[in-house]
Amino acid sequence: MERPAEIVGEAQLSRATLHGRLTAPQPESKPPVGRKPRWLWFGLLAVCLAAGALGAWRAATPSKPPEPTSLDDGRRVKDFALADTKGVLHSAGEWAGRPAVVLFFLGTECPASNAFAPEMKRLAEVYGPKGVAFYGLHPDPDVTAEAAAKHAADYSLRFPILLDHDQSVARQAGVRVTPEAVVLAPEGHVLYRGRIDDRVTPDGKHRDTPAARELMAALDAVLIDEMPTITRTRAFGCPLPPPDEVSVADEMPVTFNKHVAPILWKNCAGCHRPGEVGPFPLLTYKDAAKRAEFLRELTSSHRMPPWKPDPSHGVFVDDLRLSDKEIRTLGRWADAGAPEGDPADLPPMPKFADGWGLGEPDLVMKMPETYKVVDGSGDIYQAFVLPLPIERQRTVVAVEFRPGNRKVVHHARVFLDKGDEMKRRDDAEPGPGFRSWGGVDIQRPGLAEWIPGTTPRYWPEGTGKVLEPGTNLVLMIHYHPIGKPELDQSSIGLYFRETPPTRLMASVPLSTAKIDIPPGDKRHKISLVATMPADAHAYGLIPHGHFLMREIKLIAALPDGRNVPMLWINDWDFNWQGQYRYVKPMKLPKGTKLYLDAYYDNSADNPSNPHSPPRRVRFGPGSADEMLGCHVQVIADTPADFQVIKQKWPLGL
Repeated sequence: MERPAEIVGEAQLSRATLHGRLTAPQPESKPPVGRKPRWLWFGLLAVCLAAGALGAWRAATPSKPPEPTSLDDGRRVKDFALADTKGVLHSAGEWAGRPAVVLFFLGTECPASNAFAPEMKRLAEVYGPKGVAFYGLHPDPDVTAEAAAKHAADYSLRFPILLDHDQSVARQAGVRVTPEAVVLAPEGHVLYRGRIDDRVTPDGKHRDTPAARELMAALDAVLIDEMPTITRTRAFGCPLPPPDEVSVADEMPVTFNKHVAPILWKNCAGCHRPGEVGPFPLLTYKDAAKRAEFLRELTSSHRMPPWKPDPSHGVFVDDLRLSDKEIRTLGRWADAGAPEGDPADLPPMPKFADGWGLGEPDLVMKMPETYKVVDGSGDIYQAFVLPLPIERQRTVVAVEFRPGNRKVVHHARVFLDKGDEMKRRDDAEPGPGFRSWGGVDIQRPGLAEWIPGTTPRYWPEGTGKVLEPGTNLVLMIHYHPIGKPELDQSSIGLYFRETPPTRLMASVPLSTAKIDIPPGDKRHKISLVATMPADAHAYGLIPHGHFLMREIKLIAALPDGRNVPMLWINDWDFNWQGQYRYVKPMKLPKGTKLYLDAYYDNSADNPSNPHSPPRRVRFGPGSADEMLGCHVQVIADTPADFQVIKQKWPLGL
């Protein structure tokens, strides 16, 4: 039986071997048959493989990865606008700056809900001063504002009491009974849902003292910027009554100015505006009205906005999925003939940053010369050496890449080089930079990466990477020619903090160059496993594959026996690759095993197959070659843990 290979370290290629691979004739990379090159597609270079791809391997003991012991449901409360008992409207804007939000779903006539009222009151008194926002929600349409206010007074519930008569929030959160508690991140992601504690047993009996306080544990984890260990439990109580059949909002006419514009501006305009990667803008009524049917089809089929991860594996920031209500609104607008509506209903158009997304950087590193991207159809991987002008040790806490020419810059990676080998390679080749073999040949620690649509962010509080004097940045850019010559001069912005980091970032590179996919193989499987040598928290993921990849899944088997789902993309698309950052870092104790499974389709039935008829495909940087990589970005728990991780994987991103 084939067993997954375990990554046990790094081994640089010998100069002779590397030179042979770089200089040997490589098959010309061509766009897939029947496709036109489209540089706008999201893609991330296999350079993700960089360091770990060519390491030493040995057989792992398990023959297959474990099944997750629990699954997320990927829920997110995006539509939150409820009136309280006095008629005051509350929305998600109130949560700005809060570490978490707790929703208690209440039942005035539910004995279990009323029995938990003192605990709800206590939790609000303990965690409210720590910044957590609390709300009580009544999902029963028969509960009037007066009855809800009296119930809150009787049970001394002093947080806002809201009426969710159509159960719109309950449905988004997945609530089915009262009492049930939901913990939200400020962006609305559900971090915990279920019982408050276990004082009510499944058979309806009550304990005097709970043995498990899952809601408290979830809040304690969130307050230290950590994903709760337990994210779902079953709540026992009274089933929700039937909701109001039709909400007032669903009976109102849908117009662009009042309903559609906010959806497009919030979810689509980041890419669909002038100068960005979207092929057309979606800012004005004219932009959207002529595409109303198109928007309905793309959103109802979930093809747009592009978001590939399955919601059952991992909770990620910048989740681009539309809510059911948003999709329904766009469909109703198209059905109505795309009316514009009253100009007075149109909110102010959002302002998009023209310059650096994080503000002016502390240091801007710009390519010293423009690089000419020649016409043609082949991928170009060009690396540029930028010496850092620093005279003392600096802590970088954010990196932002700005492409000089978005027409041809497909994606970029930034490496750190303390020697002069990269500079010698640059000097040895004419013109700016030197040709790279997809970045695998650079073999240096990574600093940052960029793909179109990337939202620049500061790293978590206290984390950072240390830059030493004498260090060079190596900027590796994947250019995608568009058929005519273009010029590029891209820049890197560095953001510093004077204090040294208390938590250091490293990477676990699950990747391999051992790829050999026979023609006709519809489900070729490659499995890898890595064991955490020290305590850390997973911060983000960068998966990568090419046109034959169809599925990639990552599961963490923790030492306590739990198997935590981390990522599952079951409809891989080379054109919509991304990097995924967890809403809260996920705890990976020492001894955790990371299992990666990937499946490839090298048959004629795969419409993305770049070869017709199919032919044997091996590892390589070209789009018509194939790769497998998934970098797990981690934050080491202590400096000692960081040193252990870096010793095992010194060149991770």
